[in-house]
Amino acid sequence: MSSEIVKWFNKCEDNTTYNNFNVIFFRENDSSFPDESIKFFLEEQLAISYRNISFLKRNYSEEPQQKLIDYLNNYVFPTMSNQINKNVWKGDFGEILAGLIVGYFQNLEIPIKKMKLKFNSNRSVFSTDMIAHNTGDEITDIYYYEIKTRQNIKQKETVNQSYDYITVHAHNSLFRDEQLPNEGIADFISRFYEEQATQYGENDNNEMMNQMLEKSKKYHDIVKNPSNYNRNFELFFITEKSSYENVVLHALNTQTTHLTPLNVTIVLIENLNHLINTSRDNVIQSTVRLVHDVQ
Repeated sequence: MSSEIVKWFNKCEDNTTYNNFNVIFFRENDSSFPDESIKFFLEEQLAISYRNISFLKRNYSEEPQQKLIDYLNNYVFPTMSNQINKNVWKGDFGEILAGLIVGYFQNLEIPIKKMKLKFNSNRSVFSTDMIAHNTGDEITDIYYYEIKTRQNIKQKETVNQSYDYITVHAHNSLFRDEQLPNEGIADFISRFYEEQATQYGENDNNEMMNQMLEKSKKYHDIVKNPSNYNRNFELFFITEKSSYENVVLHALNTQTTHLTPLNVTIVLIENLNHLINTSRDNVIQSTVRLVHDVQ
């Protein structure tokens, strides 16, 4: 994974001084990117973010390819039949790409792939866009993300009767989350591992049962004792390169915030909309290749 991400993007910090946050930019390394190898990598990452390939192989490897394609279109990936569904795909795409960048460049662990939790492929998953934490056995640092993918980041939008840049809206959304009990993802992961432990216990696999119980306890401690952890906040924007202007950061800089430390990441991609649309077209075939082991 890392070789393709490094090939695609370079990371650089913004030297501009802002009152309440630091800024990091990710820019494509070459105007020809993403090339075919990066697209192939991206489409496979999109595929495995929605379903375990082992699950698909077990259920569809002996079936005609069309049966798998029908399942993927009907139950897995958002359709492109209307603008609402297209926006869901765009948001999913952004969250998955953000996770790939965070996982490599920040060396953080993203404990769950939210797209696998969907009951309706054409709806977004509720809760904080993404959480991550430090690697290793003990969790000490937790990162909370608000992720936005926009073709035109400098176009103001109306949200909750407020007309402003998406940078300001994203900050306000993350801040609202922070005012409420905000450990829904950690709570879900804890309960998931508890269920896993029960299954292993019923099969007399005590070693795996105890491992799952330890993981459940580790994540539920975040719910019980959130103040024991170092909390970090990040606004993450993926946007068309040609649309970016510093005005969106200047607007954010005028806001009073209690989110500290706060970081802003901006990923600039040329022809972003084309990439998002073609990835949806091609992710089906990428999944078929993974399941049926074809080139």
